[in-house]
Amino acid sequence: MNQDINLILSAGAQPTKDALLTVLEPIMSEWSVHPRYATATLNELSKRKRSDLVELVLECMEARQVETNVFHYSVAITASEKAADWPLALHFLYQMHLLKIQANEYSYSAAISASEKCGEWTLALSLFTEMRSKKLAPNEVTYGASISSCAVGHWTIALNLLSQLMQDSLQLNIITVSAAITACEKASQWQPAVDLLSLLEAKRVSPDCISFSSAISACEKRGCWELALSLFHSMKGRFLVPDAGAFNAGISACASGGQWKIACDLLGRMGEAKAAPDLISCSAAIRACDKCEKWALVLQLFEDSCLSSIRPDTVFFNSILHSVEKMGHWELALALLQQMPSSSVEVNELTYRAAIGACLGHWQLAIALCQEMCEFTSPTAISMSTVVLVCAKQGQWQAAVQLLKQMLTDIGFPEGPSAFDALIDACDRVGSCAAAAKLMDRWSREVTSLSKRMHSLERS
Repeated sequence: MNQDINLILSAGAQPTKDALLTVLEPIMSEWSVHPRYATATLNELSKRKRSDLVELVLECMEARQVETNVFHYSVAITASEKAADWPLALHFLYQMHLLKIQANEYSYSAAISASEKCGEWTLALSLFTEMRSKKLAPNEVTYGASISSCAVGHWTIALNLLSQLMQDSLQLNIITVSAAITACEKASQWQPAVDLLSLLEAKRVSPDCISFSSAISACEKRGCWELALSLFHSMKGRFLVPDAGAFNAGISACASGGQWKIACDLLGRMGEAKAAPDLISCSAAIRACDKCEKWALVLQLFEDSCLSSIRPDTVFFNSILHSVEKMGHWELALALLQQMPSSSVEVNELTYRAAIGACLGHWQLAIALCQEMCEFTSPTAISMSTVVLVCAKQGQWQAAVQLLKQMLTDIGFPEGPSAFDALIDACDRVGSCAAAAKLMDRWSREVTSLSKRMHSLERS
């Protein structure tokens, strides 16, 4: 076999069909007598992830009328799967059909796995259905690949496939069940995810960190943070050391429940478990602290993350800016705003809104940031209202009125009365009763108009 491989490789890195035919001529006759030699050679090429050479060798065999069989093509489809090349896998299946070679469960399992690895879940399930229609019995690998293809959130299909697996009296394994739990997690279906964990115990299959992480994440996504943390702590009783995925899910659950102390504790324990904190864990801990108004701690976590190799994203920076806004640290807000582009992090409207909100006491700076924001995006009424509030709270009611007019003309009525309230209060404080009266009248008319539109929508 090694000699055969060496011959094939001697044809060059990317040989033509003619060049490969030349080097294969001496061994073709032997392959005709012993087809398993060809199978072994194709299998070795598959292990080396040379699906291109596998395809070319099969073409050479057909050109010299050397018999090809289901084993040759099953190996070829497996090579396609390892190369994550689902079109090539389908090509080999189609070639089998043309050559009247009956595909077996291994051929289909490999093709389904290739489709699953490429995210082609509809194709994977279509192949599974075709396989069943040909009276071929799926094995654990077939079911595992089919269920894994549903991990994008098609949880009902995943559960149905798992039910079929058990009806076929096949062995339940951790990979298959974990894939089903992941499908439930993607769809935020916490109850079936937790039920599947219980099923593992009932079937005496030991759960792993992946299955726990997915179940914890499913609970967190639906706000069941207490259950999520209970699952996290139960891992210790099963002699499982949480990995980064489990810690991330647990800390995210703390963020949902506003449990900043537990979030920081879990973040600190990651090092002990040899699980390096990453962007997800740090962002979740920061969200938990921000939610509980522990803004100084947010800044400390930000400093710690800067000392590590974590590469922040837009959500991460926006969480920090929200805390900075509440603390009124406008200088830090501007520094973070300038740091984002230099760190190749995209700036969005929420970024500017938080920076503007931090500029209370610096209305001209707030207006400048608003103008900068309008250059790359169309701001919402919420963002414009933030600028109006900054101006109004400094008594700059003329500037605030101009911004309010611009907002009503370009965007529409704000979602809340805060902009109007702040402006009316500012006018009252400086004795501009006429301006306050006009704002009250405009506010009343806008509210009436909005109420009529909502009533019309309700009727329709």
